[in-house]
Amino acid sequence: MKAESNGKTVTRKNGLHIRVPVLPDEEEAIKSRAKRCRLSTATYLRNLGLGGLPEEVDSVATVLELCRLNAELNRTNDILKMWLTHDDKQVLHEKAASSRNINKLIAEFRDLQAALLDVAKHL
Repeated sequence: MKAESNGKTVTRKNGLHIRVPVLPDEEEAIKSRAKRCRLSTATYLRNLGLGGLPEEVDSVATVLELCRLNAELNRTNDILKMWLTHDDKQVLHEKAASSRNINKLIAEFRDLQAALLDVAKHL
């Protein structure tokens, strides 16, 4: 961000700095939280000071959720492949039942894709 002051362009680098004394463990905690939010320490503290609420990225939980959704998506895909390559000697009513199940499976597939996208957006 840049601002004008007496005809000079003021940037954050050459602007005012606020000094906040902290203990070593407080410094580590602040830096750790800033890192979890994927922000620099200065940006993290500036956002907090201006009333912003940081969104921490819990990478372990997010990755685990992505893995779970991906496994479910692969399972759904495998079932769909099995149905589509199944022997053509099925009786007619089994084919009709399979067709209804395939439509349900495709809907589940789309729901899982949407869930994966939502989780991935938080990374």
